[in-house]
Amino acid sequence: MGTLLLTDPGFARATEVGEREFVVRRLHEWTLLRSIAVNARWKPRDVLAASDWFQRTAELAGHLEGHDLFAPPPTTG
Repeated sequence: MGTLLLTDPGFARATEVGEREFVVRRLHEWTLLRSIAVNARWKPRDVLAASDWFQRTAELAGHLEGHDLFAPPPTTG
């Protein structure tokens, strides 16, 4: 399911497109999915604000397993 694309270093270059709303949103979601897949930084609020397509795709791929999206951020000190 696109795992090779998600982890490919050239992925960032493929996300350079014009200002078409749907394309920009979908590429943002693919980038978020990639961040989750490769354990890069991402924000739970971005997942919660993402489209239904993204949430289903991430859940079916198992990328959200073990993440509590509603937990408060950890505090330091």
